[in-house]
Amino acid sequence: MLLKKLLYAFVNYAFFAACCAIALAIQTYIFCKLPINFFLLSFVFFATICSYNVHFYLAKYSSTGLCIPFATLCVNAHVYCIFFAVVGMCATFLPSNLPIIPVLFSLVCTSLYSLPFLQIKALEKIKKAGFLKTILLAFTWAYVTVYLPVAASNINQPIIVYWMVQRFLFMLVLCIIFDTRDVESDTLKGFHTLATDLSSKAIQILVILLFVASVVQHFYGIYFYASAKQVLGLQAVVACTVIVYVVSLKKRGYLFYYCIVDGLMIVSAIVSTLVSI
Repeated sequence: MLLKKLLYAFVNYAFFAACCAIALAIQTYIFCKLPINFFLLSFVFFATICSYNVHFYLAKYSSTGLCIPFATLCVNAHVYCIFFAVVGMCATFLPSNLPIIPVLFSLVCTSLYSLPFLQIKALEKIKKAGFLKTILLAFTWAYVTVYLPVAASNINQPIIVYWMVQRFLFMLVLCIIFDTRDVESDTLKGFHTLATDLSSKAIQILVILLFVASVVQHFYGIYFYASAKQVLGLQAVVACTVIVYVVSLKKRGYLFYYCIVDGLMIVSAIVSTLVSI
C-alpha cells in the first residue's frame, strides 16, 4: 500500500511536471544556443519533484486544519518523495555549476506560493493577494526554466530578459486555465487567485491580451534573438494554446488539465527543437 501511494505521489503529482520543466529548460538552451548542462537539468527535475510534493503535502494539511502526527508523517508518501528529491538536488547541485543566489531566490518564490496553505494568522493577507499568487507561479516557472539554465553562462542580458518575458506570458495563460478550473474550490477554502478576484469576462479579456502580447513579442524577437522558423514555431504554439483555452471554458476532466494543458509545455519544447534543426 505504501509503495502504491509513493508511486502515486511521485508519478501522478510531480513526475510529469518535472518532465515539463526539463523540456522548457532544454528549449531555453536551444533558443540561447548554449550546450546542454545535464546536471542542471537533473537539478531542475529533482527540484520540481520536491516543490510539487511539498505543495500537495501542505494542501492536505490545509484541508484538515490539523497538525499531522509524526508517525503519520514518517509513512507519508509525499515525505518520501521530498527526501528522494532533496538527495537528488544535493547530488547534482555542485556539478551543475549553479550560483547559490539564483537557487535561493527560486526557493523563496516556490515557498511563497505554498505558504498560504499554512494555518497561520500572519499569512492571511497573503491568501488575499490573488493576482500575486498567479503571477508568482508563472514567474517562478519562467525563472527556473529560463534564468537558471543560463545562470552560469556568459550571455547577453537582454536575451535572457526576452526569453523570460516569452516564457512568463506562456506560463501565465496556463496558470489562469488552472485557476479557472479551481475557482469554486479556491473560493470555499478562502484562497484568492486571478480567477477568483476577477469576473469570467475580465479573465477572458486578460487572456486575449496575453495572447496578443505573445504574438507581438515573438515577432519582435525575429530582429534580435530568434530565427524566422523559431518565431513561426512559437506562433504555432500560441495557436495551440488558444485552442486549449477555448476548450477549457467548459468543464473538463483530470487528464485534460494534467496531460493536455501541462502538455503544451512539452509541445512547445518539441516544436522549438524541430524548427531549430
